[in-house]
Amino acid sequence: MTSRHANGHHDPERRGRLAARAAALLGATALLAAGAVPAPAAPVAPAAADPVLVNPSFEEPVADGVVPGWQLVGPARLDTSYAVTDAAAHDGAHSLSITDDSGVYGVAIESDPFDVEVRRSYTAAAMTRVDRDQLAVYLRFYDADGNRLTNVATPQGETGGAWTTTSITATAPEGAVTGTVLLYSATSPRGAGYFDTVTVKAGAVEPPRLTDPTPADVIAQNPRISHLGTPVTSKITTNAVLGEEDGTAVTYGVYRGHPDTEHPATFVVANADTGEVIRALPAAGAEGTFETRVSTDGTVYFATTPDFHLWSYSPVTRELRDLGPLNPQSPKDGHAFTMTAGPDGTMYVGTYPKGYLYRYDPADDSITNLGAVDPTQAYIKGLAYDFERETLYVGTGGTRAQIFKVAPDGTTTELLSDEATPGAMDESFVSTFTFVDDRLFARVANQLLVIRADDTVEYWKGQGNEAHGYHVTARPDAPGKYVFTFGTSFWEYDSATATTRNLGIATNGYLNDSRWVQLDDPEWPGYSLLAATQDGSVLTNPATGRSEPRTVDFANPVTIQKLFAGPGSMYASGYMVGLAPFDSVTGEAGPTLQSGQYESSAVRGDTMLLGSYGNGRVSEYDPAADAAPRLLFDLKAEKQDRPFGMDYDEQNDRLFVGTVAYYGSNQGALTQYDFATKTKTVYTTEVVTDQSVISVLYHDGLVYAGTTVDGSLGAPPSGQTDGHFVVFDPDTGQKVHDFVPVAGDEGVTGLTVGPDGLIWGVSEDTVFKYDPATEQIVYSEKLLRNRYGTSTVWAYAYLHTGADGNVYGTNRFSVFKIDPATMEYTLLVNGVGNYANVDADGDLLFSYGVDVYKYDVPDAPRCDQEITGAHTGPVAVTDGTLCVTGATVSGPITATGAGSVTITGSTITGPIHVTGTTGTLTLTGNRITGPVSLTGNTTETPPTVGGNTITGPLACSGNDPEPASGGDANTVTGPRSGQCAGL
Repeated sequence: MTSRHANGHHDPERRGRLAARAAALLGATALLAAGAVPAPAAPVAPAAADPVLVNPSFEEPVADGVVPGWQLVGPARLDTSYAVTDAAAHDGAHSLSITDDSGVYGVAIESDPFDVEVRRSYTAAAMTRVDRDQLAVYLRFYDADGNRLTNVATPQGETGGAWTTTSITATAPEGAVTGTVLLYSATSPRGAGYFDTVTVKAGAVEPPRLTDPTPADVIAQNPRISHLGTPVTSKITTNAVLGEEDGTAVTYGVYRGHPDTEHPATFVVANADTGEVIRALPAAGAEGTFETRVSTDGTVYFATTPDFHLWSYSPVTRELRDLGPLNPQSPKDGHAFTMTAGPDGTMYVGTYPKGYLYRYDPADDSITNLGAVDPTQAYIKGLAYDFERETLYVGTGGTRAQIFKVAPDGTTTELLSDEATPGAMDESFVSTFTFVDDRLFARVANQLLVIRADDTVEYWKGQGNEAHGYHVTARPDAPGKYVFTFGTSFWEYDSATATTRNLGIATNGYLNDSRWVQLDDPEWPGYSLLAATQDGSVLTNPATGRSEPRTVDFANPVTIQKLFAGPGSMYASGYMVGLAPFDSVTGEAGPTLQSGQYESSAVRGDTMLLGSYGNGRVSEYDPAADAAPRLLFDLKAEKQDRPFGMDYDEQNDRLFVGTVAYYGSNQGALTQYDFATKTKTVYTTEVVTDQSVISVLYHDGLVYAGTTVDGSLGAPPSGQTDGHFVVFDPDTGQKVHDFVPVAGDEGVTGLTVGPDGLIWGVSEDTVFKYDPATEQIVYSEKLLRNRYGTSTVWAYAYLHTGADGNVYGTNRFSVFKIDPATMEYTLLVNGVGNYANVDADGDLLFSYGVDVYKYDVPDAPRCDQEITGAHTGPVAVTDGTLCVTGATVSGPITATGAGSVTITGSTITGPIHVTGTTGTLTLTGNRITGPVSLTGNTTETPPTVGGNTITGPLACSGNDPEPASGGDANTVTGPRSGQCAGL
């Protein structure tokens, strides 16, 4: 749609008007759909003729047991049968009967093949009457050699003696030449019932499927799409190290980027004294790293994701070298988390998900998999080498933290125990090792641990956070004292007293590496510490308390984690850090806030409520205050980690947050936070058992939650098989309803209030709608093209209502539109699409990788003549747009040559005649007493005639395209003729 706010600061009154309009539509005005107002339309392939099936209603005579146009798949089986019968029929005199008494073998009857066009969607439908268990309608596609390419189905349960439409929509894949319809009883159920009136409809040709596209590729999918740029730029370095080149101290850091773009992970060499970037070397195909370390010969090593490669940098040649995957046979088993230098220039690497330990030897350029030190744990997150004793310290974890001391002969000693380190093994991880002065320093969930070389524990409290960072350094001027970081300060550990103290010296990030220097400067007496940090470097002096940070001025665009609507602007969050405002009109982005991996957001007045990964943190952020987000609460004590779902109750000033559990657990939570009392209430099994709460919606006093069977990383199988849609009453703390929208689907996401006032959601590839008035799921259809697969899936689908009243969404693999009147699905972008949201103008925003895109949603149609409430007398229009919404009309309605006509949710006493309409034509949900005729309309989309009760004849002729019911049958007392005979 044409933008009205050139500066991008959206008018809050405009946002209010948009919301009010969407609410008032209640599925009525929204039914006008895109195209009622002139707008650039995407080029589409010419409409294809519908495939013609032979004998679709089984009326042709059966000869020698052969049903014309159909054949049995496989041999006839005992206790299974099929036949053309006159015992039941939807139309004509016959139908196909299928009876499966076997419970082992199914009955499959397949149509003759019909020609198909690659990337065109097809909908196979049959009238079904299921008397026992279930039957199914399949749509199959074959290549030129008769090889089956795809096989998709919709099952149909018992119909209580009634006929119902069972349909399945699929797109002909690359290589497809023909398609068939299969009528099936399946194998396990003992299905029995009837099929009749089988049809196949040809839909639109979908855009080509994208794989790792450039912005130009995405834009080419639809002329309404524009590229808004890469708004989030972050300085994400997990840790940086120090080195020296040409007599100058330098920092080496790997800055996170996006693989397979011009901004991959980048190895940056910077002057440690000034922060000036000396050189930046891209690591093609890499996104980032969890560890950077220097070997004994001065070579710098780092291991990257998602390619799982090991890299080296030579300070001598100044070249970056890709050493290849750690595990060529199974690259994902080489996901590195930690490294440490070994003897003779070697480098040890600890990995996930099988806890393998690797060693790189530069002597022969070899990578050796040394196996798992603890096969029961998935991670190695800590490594250190004692050169004097030639022993390696290995920190394993996932579900149970442990430190193994590996002797030169390979024997291992476990250093953590309930007696020596009570509570340490109850934590998931032990990490970030430094071995110095015969002591191993480690962090156990940010708790400091010190173990001597003789395996005795020198320091362990286990009483809460007290250490951050990746490195500990010994003070040369104070033997037995060691410097580390905690929070924003340098701290000191005194081995003589086994105590820690805050030095009160500020740092610009966690301590990653260090060296002690003596400067010829009276303002820096004695020893000063030059430290590498996340932000660059810092020079500090323990004697004076002086601290001077140096920032490395380098940032890369990073992967978009989510898209948020904030006060006055749209925002994008980054993975693993970053939050940036951006103008959804011009694409201009503001400065990136270098904090948080923000997963969810809601607006509270002029502030944003932000949910961030790591202990389920929830903060409040005022963009106008120029201050960091303020923590409201976290869910560490409740063992929650990732806050994916969030919504705000403005009337009662309370927030609702849905979370994934902390590592190794399945039990998610729904948390309610009351701003007036500053208290939180956490519901776990009251909502769902052993599942995550992913999608959260507050509406009219109730909370709607979508769950997924996938728990946290490292969690054992929960045994759960179905994602749930839960209706929860926050005032009573009780579950009102618990639905499984689709049995076997693993997750429910995308909850939103649709333009029809119903609660919409997504269960994998199924869109469903819940009616709060009847407290039932009233619609469920497989509209989307993708399911979850075998990997962990949390955030998935996002749905929002656009300016034109249609519902837009993403589901990782696509960007799509759904017409709420007809539930027609339109694929806008094929293959990519994440985190759909709408801006204040009702335009759709989505992301892929580091890039944000906008789909320019057409303006809502204008009603030149609008009738609501009671009207007595004739209604006649000859141009413009007619909208009859929720009205009671006593008199005829005649539209001749109108631009668009919408009659919905109304009671009409009198005839309806519509001819010559050129825009859109919608006739849905009405009670009409009188004849209805639609003739000679040449509309942009098929006229929709569905869900009406008509007392009188229904006649349609000469319409192009032909009218459709949108899946909602009409009840007609009188003859149906012409193009409306099947409606």
